[in-house]
Amino acid sequence: MKTARDILDELRIKERPGRGGSFMTVCPQCSHLRRKKNVPCLSVRQVADGLIWNCHHCGWSGGRYFDDGKDSRPARRQG
Repeated sequence: MKTARDILDELRIKERPGRGGSFMTVCPQCSHLRRKKNVPCLSVRQVADGLIWNCHHCGWSGGRYFDDGKDSRPARRQG
């Protein structure tokens, strides 16, 4: 099982601790191309079973589960 730190390292996201498991940081996808390279534009939020992120500049977004992509939530019943 991965930790939040493992996922952030894989994605080259620099952690900037915040309150409640969320923080803003520079985007590894676009910040090096921007004029204001050190302005945080990537929102990262830790949720119960993983991390989600969104860049407010380039639109890079996604999420990863702590247990390598397997959804640990119970299956939803249809109908």
